[in-house]
Amino acid sequence: MNRSVVVVELSGAVLTLVEVKGGPRQAALQRYLVRRLPENGVTADFISQLWREEKVLSSRIICTFSNRLIKFKTLTLPVLSDNQLQNAIRLELESSGSNDCIYHIFSKTIREGMVTVKVALVRNKDLTAVVRPFQDAGLTVLWLGYYCRGIQNFINFHRGFFHDDYEAAGYLIFFENGAEFGVVTDETILYRRDLEINISDFQEPRPAAEADLIDELRLSTAAFQAG
Repeated sequence: MNRSVVVVELSGAVLTLVEVKGGPRQAALQRYLVRRLPENGVTADFISQLWREEKVLSSRIICTFSNRLIKFKTLTLPVLSDNQLQNAIRLELESSGSNDCIYHIFSKTIREGMVTVKVALVRNKDLTAVVRPFQDAGLTVLWLGYYCRGIQNFINFHRGFFHDDYEAAGYLIFFENGAEFGVVTDETILYRRDLEINISDFQEPRPAAEADLIDELRLSTAAFQAG
């Protein structure tokens, strides 16, 4: 029998849980739920109670955390071998005070003898704070990462499906206590910015809130175009 796996998304003050059971060719949705986090955040007691009350079967989880934990950095270096590039990136990060970070290269462009790399940085202590409550509740974290890749895949799958010619696509995500605007391609996160927008302002028509959102988007697009 195929085992189930649970995907947990942490976004602001909300936890979203999806449990899926099946194989690589076919899977069935077991449960889907959204829960507001307690005031003290994600704890082992909260996770254990959630698993018990909702009768979640699997102890194996895939966890995605908010982009708010991530810093993005662009580095320009000479063209190097893979090992040399990794060492050069680590030295650059250490010299800028980011030595306690785990990094992931998500874009690499070579031009005129130089390589431009874009990296996502997450502090070790932030990752530990995300994982520990699940581990203390007896769960196994199979994979931990940021959800921006999922956004890229979704946007670009549908762009390819409709056969358009855009080189990049923008997205706007609303959270309970903010919003995020970004621009992505198939391979690269070109730009992202947190917006000081409250989703509750849009539950009823409010011209002032709509004007604030338009101003934020104009500022974001201008910043993106300015590089």
